[in-house]
Amino acid sequence: ERLRRWPDGFLPLGDAVCALNPSYGQGMSVAAQTATAVEEALAAAGTVRGAAAGLRRVVARAVEPAWQIATSADLAYPWAKQDSDLRTKVAIRYLYRILAVCPTSEAASRVLLDMNQMVAPPTAVFRPRVVAAAVRGPRRAPAGPPLRGPRTAARLPVPAGEPGSP
Repeated sequence: ERLRRWPDGFLPLGDAVCALNPSYGQGMSVAAQTATAVEEALAAAGTVRGAAAGLRRVVARAVEPAWQIATSADLAYPWAKQDSDLRTKVAIRYLYRILAVCPTSEAASRVLLDMNQMVAPPTAVFRPRVVAAAVRGPRRAPAGPPLRGPRTAARLPVPAGEPGSP
């Protein structure tokens, strides 16, 4: 990235562009998204000659969401560099708030799962239902699994050996 002039046919991909924390499992998703973005850009350009500089920008845009997620999440580790700017600190507090409401908010749970699986962009945490759940705050989670009552007993099979089994 420090070269003044890149060779025209040179296009770094995968871990040559960015090394992600493997614990997040985003490498294959990023590789697939990058390949798709490069394919679309090449189809639009119609030629590979002179396209490398533009393709490097395409690759950088494809990698950016995973990089944001991974580097933000890594700040939770005590050994991570902690001289974050105010924007990053606020974003991390907001993400922790979303994590806190996940046990009782389907919208928050779904958006974090989709983000981590690279199905939704990081901006998905600002969807109205997720923001509402974060503002509302954590609710008390149910104490345990739902009890079998008269309304559910007819629909749920009763395991052999339990009271009410055939």
